[in-house]
Amino acid sequence: MPDTVHQHRVSTTFMGGAGAGRDDRAVSGYWQGYFWYWFSTGVPAACPDRND
Repeated sequence: MPDTVHQHRVSTTFMGGAGAGRDDRAVSGYWQGYFWYWFSTGVPAACPDRND
């Protein structure tokens, strides 16, 4: 998806650069998924790692 980098940068900026100096893939992946869903649907995901 061509928006991946853009979405990741937006989410990082939105979080105030939190975790920018860390290699915490679980957290960054969570937030990237959260904001990707939010920006894609216009609705913030309550829990993007669940399918219910």
